[in-house]
Amino acid sequence: MALSRLDPKQLRWRVHHAIWADDGGTSEPQDPLDPGAVRALSLLLRASTATAGGIFIRGEAGSGRRRVVHAALEAAGHDAPARHDLCFVHNFRNPDRPRLLRLPAGEGEVLQRELREIAAFVRDRLAEALESRPIRNRLEALDERAEAEMRRGMATLEENLKAHGLVPVHEVVGQLVRVTIHVRQTGRTITQHDLANLVARGQVSRQEFEKIRGVIKDHEDELAEVSKAVNRIWKQSRQLRRNLLRAETRRLMADLVAPLGERLRQPDVDDHLESLINDVIEHRVDQPAEHQAEPDLIYSANVIAKAGEPHVPVVEEPHPTPRNLIGTIDPSWLDAKRAIASFRGIRAGSAMQADEGFLLVHAGALLEHPDSVDILHRLMVLGAVDIEPPGRARAFPIQSLRPDPIPLRVRLVLIGAREHWERMHDRHPEFMRRFGAPVDVTDSVERGERTARALGLAIRRRCEALKIAAPGDEALARLVEHAARMAGDDRLSRRVDELVDIAGRAAAVASETGEAEIGPEHVARALEMGRPSPDPAGGPESLGFPGAQPAPGQVYAAAVDRDGPFHVGRISRVRASTMPSSETRFSVRGRGAPEGLEGDLEAVLARVLRLERRPAVRAILTMEARRQLGETRPDPVLPSALLAGSLALLSHLAGVALRQDVAVLGALDLDARVQPVPNLNDCVDDLLTPLLAGELGAGAGVLVPAPQRKALMLCDRIVQAASNDRVQVYAAGNLSQALELLAGSNPGVWRDGSFPSGSLYGRARERLTGIHSGASESE
Repeated sequence: MALSRLDPKQLRWRVHHAIWADDGGTSEPQDPLDPGAVRALSLLLRASTATAGGIFIRGEAGSGRRRVVHAALEAAGHDAPARHDLCFVHNFRNPDRPRLLRLPAGEGEVLQRELREIAAFVRDRLAEALESRPIRNRLEALDERAEAEMRRGMATLEENLKAHGLVPVHEVVGQLVRVTIHVRQTGRTITQHDLANLVARGQVSRQEFEKIRGVIKDHEDELAEVSKAVNRIWKQSRQLRRNLLRAETRRLMADLVAPLGERLRQPDVDDHLESLINDVIEHRVDQPAEHQAEPDLIYSANVIAKAGEPHVPVVEEPHPTPRNLIGTIDPSWLDAKRAIASFRGIRAGSAMQADEGFLLVHAGALLEHPDSVDILHRLMVLGAVDIEPPGRARAFPIQSLRPDPIPLRVRLVLIGAREHWERMHDRHPEFMRRFGAPVDVTDSVERGERTARALGLAIRRRCEALKIAAPGDEALARLVEHAARMAGDDRLSRRVDELVDIAGRAAAVASETGEAEIGPEHVARALEMGRPSPDPAGGPESLGFPGAQPAPGQVYAAAVDRDGPFHVGRISRVRASTMPSSETRFSVRGRGAPEGLEGDLEAVLARVLRLERRPAVRAILTMEARRQLGETRPDPVLPSALLAGSLALLSHLAGVALRQDVAVLGALDLDARVQPVPNLNDCVDDLLTPLLAGELGAGAGVLVPAPQRKALMLCDRIVQAASNDRVQVYAAGNLSQALELLAGSNPGVWRDGSFPSGSLYGRARERLTGIHSGASESE
């Protein structure tokens, strides 16, 4: 039996704090990542982003899924991609469709700065430049020549009217020249209207007035021909003037934009610059400017995405709304009164920032935004996205822009747990067909000195980043040991955030005593603060262990209370009773037992006792959790129900008393092998803690599954108590080993068609097969 008792050294894996002492924790730490996941993901990442589908990183929160992506990118050895700046500019041919320009990295700001200077020149200095002396002299020469030609065109009419005291006069009215006949009167030239006023005042006779009107009427046809000739001369003059101003404007603008065109050397940019020059010539030369848009509004550039550093971008979008993923169009406000739709209001989303790289989205958050799933699906299928106004703005007519689609080369990486993977497949099957098999990331790594050292350095680095008091080497050892407890099965948890939270609580404990460094005692206190108390204070009898006196048909098992996110170990008593029956019938009284326990119990009994037919017996198991007076907790879960029930029933059938100072913890399969259970360390700690204050014998303790021996990471006080023989931890690999521990003798081995006479198995089998059938028996 001594072989089943675990040595105290087996109850907790230890980390020696010296593994961090050689460099004081100053070396660059490497997170202890899941190597299998990193290798699998790096192979997927080597595929071209243009042809490969999405990637789903599956793992629990805190398992380092994001860090796996970055480590896999480094392992994949990606070369720096040829990234681009994304810019929108005004579309002069179709103002509702802003143009997209893809520029080499860093050139977006150059374009934006140069166009800003061009717009300022058009606004502030173009008119002044066109008023320079050389241009003004040429314009005046054109005006003088036109004036001379118009006078020559009116010379004949002027000669014909001179004898009648009349003179032709021309004046510019809008875009035309009007030729009218004026009257010479008293040394002055007056209009016909002024002459009529003189007639009304009696200063000119009515007969003279009518005579003048007759002469004017006689020359109406000649006047019309002269007007046509003068207007023809005027229009030709205006056209020459316009041609001169346009030519000078083109020369000025071409000189202004030439350096930008030479630098970028891109057809789209050249075409935009040519359109800009044409717009200036058409709308801002020799034209009224009041109705024109401000040059800054249409001649500038809106850089919506900058390429940044020359490396593969990895962009994480924590809130994948359509607006955050692809951007939106905000209105531009003029004078804080009038909103207009402008390419300057286009805003980019995270998908643009991830161009030529990877976009990381949490699947759980994406499930809350079905519209975003459709957007990402189109991006994966078409390789482009369309920026649209936000849904709430579509009611406003100002939001009429339809920018060019933005071509993107983005590899989508979804991060989530198994439940997110399944829900995505259920709700969006077409979208998920773009994804291959998931890359599973475990939240633990193999336990060893190398991984322990790396994990400790990662914890220390995170504490420094969060400005938490630095944990000392011994405190770091306790944190890493707790990571082993979290993971179990000879592994270390990689949930660094949870470990740093514990370090934060330990820092608060240390600050209460004015200590700057976290010690192991502070970590121990923080861990105690992080869990609910298993039981109120009291003696062992009140907490479930009745004493060391053996009893038949009765065994104590571990139950588990759920307290929010915590699992608290409790004591549950399992009792068995039987009575003769014409049919086989197993029943269970009490709550918390797993479904189907009755059938499993019958199957285990038939196997271990080598029964050829179903036993004619009625068996009753009663399961009840021990409670303090006044407790109202719900019934706990009994993961050890089948193991405890089998032990109690075999003990009752054989009439062999079992120890009552050992609680059993372990699942049992139908081959009677003891199997692991969840929350092992919490349960054992909680069950053994009350014994520290009791007076049970040195053998009192807990029986655990032998396959979980390496998962044991009991708290320090329990390990110390085991070292002092105050409590014990036993291990059993099957039902027979558990019976041998509790009954104190080997239950028997089937040999030559029978169990040894007087053995526990032999007596129980005889009882069931009726060799010693008797009167009705009960508890």
